[in-house]
Amino acid sequence: MKEKDVYRFEYNDEIIERAGGRHLAYWAFDGILIAKKKDDGLILVDTFSLTDSTIMTVDEAEKKGKLTFLFNLNDVEEVRYYDHQYYDDNDVYILNMQHGYDTRYYIKKGAKKSQKKMLESINDKIEETKRKINFLQDELKSLLDKKEKVESGKLDIYI
Repeated sequence: MKEKDVYRFEYNDEIIERAGGRHLAYWAFDGILIAKKKDDGLILVDTFSLTDSTIMTVDEAEKKGKLTFLFNLNDVEEVRYYDHQYYDDNDVYILNMQHGYDTRYYIKKGAKKSQKKMLESINDKIEETKRKINFLQDELKSLLDKKEKVESGKLDIYI
């Protein structure tokens, strides 16, 4: 483990049970831990608040649950939320912080744009646009029908 390593952390069943359930165990706790230097060692800080209240030593984390390495912050670069659609999923890391209220997007340093991923993103947008067009065509037809009814004197309709 080294400084700026990012881990997904999951409490073990015993800790969850002692806390009174999963929702209480993870209250104000994201389960994404970042290794930071402290004195002569490393501590793990949860991304929910990045404060002292969410710090664990490596030993504490290993006793309380399971750590899964995700990436090191030195090996990635932060990008805007809409840029991740250009890169292969294996090159993208998404960190949901504060239970999703703050989301950060990262790509591996040196990652190249992916033609396959870009085409997937474009095709998704095409399908979404088609759905919107169909909805708006149906809405227009409905409004034209309502207009016709009102023009003919039928006023007991919902607009």
